Amino acid sequence: MPIWVTGSAPARPIWSGRWQPPGIREFDAAILDVSLAGQSSLPVAKLLDERGKPYLYATGYGTAPDGSSPSTLPVLQKPFQLSELEQAMKRLTEA
Repeated sequence: MPIWVTGSAPARPIWSGRWQPPGIREFDAAILDVSLAGQSSLPVAKLLDERGKPYLYATGYGTAPDGSSPSTLPVLQKPFQLSELEQAMKRLTEA
């Protein structure tokens, strides 16, 4: 399964829903860190829910943030292995 990293998202523009990865028009799924520089990624998750995009959380905290929807499963525990990432992304994109 090919996986491309499109880059990291700056906090301000993505929360407003206007951020788009440079050169990327469409994507299949996203990986969100639970905490981005001390800020919750829950607003990004809600934006992805609105757009019908599957995603998962990668976290060292153990669980998805309070208020997240069931579509955030699976949750990858950091540190994770490449094989775990591949399995999680496959489940997301096949759902």
